[in-house]
Amino acid sequence: MQSFVRVAWLLALIFGLISSFCLMLCMNLEGFWLGLAQTLYGFVVAWLLAKVILAAVIVFQYVGYTFIRLKNWILHDKPLFPKYEKISARH
Repeated sequence: MQSFVRVAWLLALIFGLISSFCLMLCMNLEGFWLGLAQTLYGFVVAWLLAKVILAAVIVFQYVGYTFIRLKNWILHDKPLFPKYEKISARH
């Protein structure tokens, strides 16, 4: 799971950087400071985009794990929270 999340983060960062550079090239730049500001803005947007995609991947994975656990609990009569059932069985 961690390697999948890292790959998703890296891909989001790469695509965000490419899109920010393409946006910078397509715009009519009028000076060094404006170009520098737009480039820095592109990096910040790419970083934020990577974080949003990373958060979405984590949320979707937890939703998938939840559905798998519910399916196993309903169809196969497995415990919903096995860690807590082991603790309560000791007492």
